[in-house]
Amino acid sequence: MQLPIEYDALQQAGTPPAPAGVNLVDNATTAFYTRYLMKRAISAIKLTIPESWPLNYVSYVLFALGFGAVLEIPRYGVIFQGGSLYGRDVFYQPARFITANPLFETPGDGWRIGRDCEIIKLQPDYSGLHDVVIAYANRLALAYEAWNMNTQNSKFAYVFTGDNKSQAATFEKLFDVIQSGRPAVATGNGMIDKDGKPRWQPFVNDLRANYIAPEISEDMRTILNEFDGFVGIPNDPQHNKRERVVVDQVNANNVETDTLLDLMVLTLNEGMEKANKRFGLQLKAEKKYPMLQTNGGDQDGESVNPGSV
Repeated sequence: MQLPIEYDALQQAGTPPAPAGVNLVDNATTAFYTRYLMKRAISAIKLTIPESWPLNYVSYVLFALGFGAVLEIPRYGVIFQGGSLYGRDVFYQPARFITANPLFETPGDGWRIGRDCEIIKLQPDYSGLHDVVIAYANRLALAYEAWNMNTQNSKFAYVFTGDNKSQAATFEKLFDVIQSGRPAVATGNGMIDKDGKPRWQPFVNDLRANYIAPEISEDMRTILNEFDGFVGIPNDPQHNKRERVVVDQVNANNVETDTLLDLMVLTLNEGMEKANKRFGLQLKAEKKYPMLQTNGGDQDGESVNPGSV
């Protein structure tokens, strides 16, 4: 018989490495997308909290760390804090909460959950969305770098032939001036060889066949669409198709998009209701965006125009 999972295992489950793949966590592009996607995920849920609680602090604690505690401090009143959990009850749930805020003292054995404080968590396993954000940020960073490389390598180039370094330097300067936008440029006869032929020729690749930046851009949109669906932001399941969208496809996408979002909102409100009752607050979490609507459709999978959803 398998033993019930203990809280130390649950806590470890909240901070695993991102899913296997090329590790780009030290890449500036990944850091950019990590910040962007975390803010995008936070935007999916509207939090109602006291004005004295900084929304950015509460949001990042819940969405990145996964949980925080509402507790009462004599000097500061009822506040929300990020911290750690330890101990367990008979159901292997965390029993106490501790934090390392230097502005007030933490009791030696922490605050007792359900007596001294209440826990608000984003998901039932106390995990945040940081692992999800990192996974998708890696994918977007790879696609973005591929887009930059492909665009750079697809430029049309010229090759100039000179008799010496001085002439080659003149050609480079001449080309720089032309590229800067000058409508007319004067030069000597060094551009023409002794046979009257120009000293330049285009360096041509099959640009159309090798230019895949539009496809990469579409892939990036698909990755972003997948992330939106994961965290509960309405998205178009047929964004890359011009044909009419079947109503059943939109409805199925709504269910998929709503699944984790419903769970997060339900879990947040479960903890908030306990905090409201204990401390007399009015905390609330709710969905920020409505799901896509199909404007009707029959039971047989009638299609609708993508512009109407």
